[in-house]
Order: sequence, then C-alpha cells, then structure tokens
Amino acid sequence: MVALKSCLWMTSISPVVSKLSEMVILDRFSKFFVTSDHQYGFKEYLRCRDAIYTVRQVTERYISNGSTVNMCILDLSKALIVQIITPCLLN
Repeated sequence: MVALKSCLWMTSISPVVSKLSEMVILDRFSKFFVTSDHQYGFKEYLRCRDAIYTVRQVTERYISNGSTVNMCILDLSKALIVQIITPCLLN
C-alpha cells in the first residue's frame, strides 16, 4: 500500500512540474515550434468547435461528391493516467 500512495503522490505533483517545464520551454524556444494550419489540438485560439466545423465541412463535401467517409475518433484524455497508475497497481 505504501508503493501505491507514493505513486499517487507523484501523479499529483507531476502536472505541476510538467506545467512549469512547459512554460520554461515555450518561453525560450517558442519561435522554433511551427505547426500545420491543419492541427487543432494544443493550439492557441483554436477550439474543439473549430475542429468539429472543419470535419463536418470536409465530410459533407466528400458525401455530396458521392464518396464514402470513414472516421475513427479516439479519446486519449485519460491515457496518461492509466500508464502511470497501472505499474503501481501491478507491484
């Protein structure tokens, strides 16, 4: 049980350290980070609704031209937590 408590403590302190590191890296190297205009995640001033609008427009265009549209949507919001906690529970 002690190992599980230490792992959970690390998961609570980890976001703080991560956010501080991110701020330092972005402050020093942001001019070198170039992203595509087609990227929506983790981009300032672009929200989920913008991505949904784009997907809908593209889908409607392909369907109106007689094409089939196949989509796969993954929710990875909890993937990191599972990777951190699972090894602690297996010990």
